[in-house]
Amino acid sequence: MEDYALIGDHQTAALVSNLGSIDWLCLPRFDSAACFAALLGDEENGHWRIAPRGADACTRRAYRHDTLVLDTEWETDEGTVRVTDLMPQRDSSPDVVRVVEGLDGRVTVRSTLRLRFDYGSVVPWMRRSDGHRVALAGPDVVWLRSEPPVRAWGQGLQHALGVHPGRRREPSCSLSGYAGSRPVRVGNDAVRQTQLDVYGEVIDSLALSRRSGLPAKPHMWRMQSALMEYLRSVWPKPDEGLWEVRGPRRHFTHFKVMAWVAADRAVRTLEKEPKLSGDLDGRRPLREEIHHEVCERGFDADRNTFTQSYGSRELDASLLLIPVVRFLPPDDPRVVGTVDAIRAELSHDGFVRRCGSDHRPAASSVDGLPDSEGAFLVCSFWLADALHLTGRTEEACELFERLVGLVNDVGLLAEEYGPATGRQLGNFPQAFRHVGLVGTALALFDGDQAG
Repeated sequence: MEDYALIGDHQTAALVSNLGSIDWLCLPRFDSAACFAALLGDEENGHWRIAPRGADACTRRAYRHDTLVLDTEWETDEGTVRVTDLMPQRDSSPDVVRVVEGLDGRVTVRSTLRLRFDYGSVVPWMRRSDGHRVALAGPDVVWLRSEPPVRAWGQGLQHALGVHPGRRREPSCSLSGYAGSRPVRVGNDAVRQTQLDVYGEVIDSLALSRRSGLPAKPHMWRMQSALMEYLRSVWPKPDEGLWEVRGPRRHFTHFKVMAWVAADRAVRTLEKEPKLSGDLDGRRPLREEIHHEVCERGFDADRNTFTQSYGSRELDASLLLIPVVRFLPPDDPRVVGTVDAIRAELSHDGFVRRCGSDHRPAASSVDGLPDSEGAFLVCSFWLADALHLTGRTEEACELFERLVGLVNDVGLLAEEYGPATGRQLGNFPQAFRHVGLVGTALALFDGDQAG
């Protein structure tokens, strides 16, 4: 997984390997069916490779400064060649642009394009139109434009790929899956789930924007107030939680903490800006009620740790956020006990699993997944944050350096990491992990060091 780089246009994205092959691309949107699906199968499921004939992995690659324009270079016995990949921002149809430049010598480059619509299952009919090649299959249409002779090395080579939106089709995937991880499913059942912690995260973000000096728009406070009123009515209810668990809903401690965060930020905003409209007298007792319930029902006094949900013995890495969101001070013995428990039961060499423990059978996992799943990298950054807050900054810095060392050659991280295999796993790349990296860097280092 770490062999890939990302290009995109804010509406969809492609994964480009260090072999010069686009192995994953959904068109025209992120939620559309893939027309290149070799990532989850093989080359016959669709890919587009441009590379020197007979070459393997590239010599080097990098993004151009502060862009998603990717330069990939090969040094061969015949010379040096560069392939530049990008997806320009667009209003309607997407484009994939691939530019080939001969930098030195004379290099034979081969372009192999296999379009396979509907997640690699449909082979399109190819024809020519106005000098371009067109791939057709049902409502899906792709153009390959400006196709030059392969020996036209005196000038740049550019391919542009466009597609017209077609109707969605739910495929029956026969793909083998990444590294054989079957079954391959389309869609996510979490779309039907209730995840209530997000309301606290949104309200906290809005409060942070006010404290940071961003212009306070009246409609933003009205939205925050409306979210708070909704949360007031739903916070006592169970949900599926941060990790999109399967099975019955639970009273997840993390969600309750985030409900407290929402109430706390609303109270603090009203105290600082009394001219704003809002039920300050009603939100103060709500804040205290939530706090009392979490400390009473979400804490295991015998083990001196907060637990994943009320009445459970499971641990959850999201509990590392308790001191970060200021639910309790970092030196509170309950916080220190929780950090130590998670470190002991959920981590392997500092890499933290999101939930579960080594002393229970895999079948009891709250999310239906075995304990052998990879460590969630954002949880490891949370551990570094918690160690820093609880006075163990040297250990936090050591863990942070180890985590930063996992990024691939273009600075990207996947959702998970397999400590036993040394490989990145899961969604790739994932912003959640990069947000964790940036947040921990800012917490541990000052000024230019955080960059």
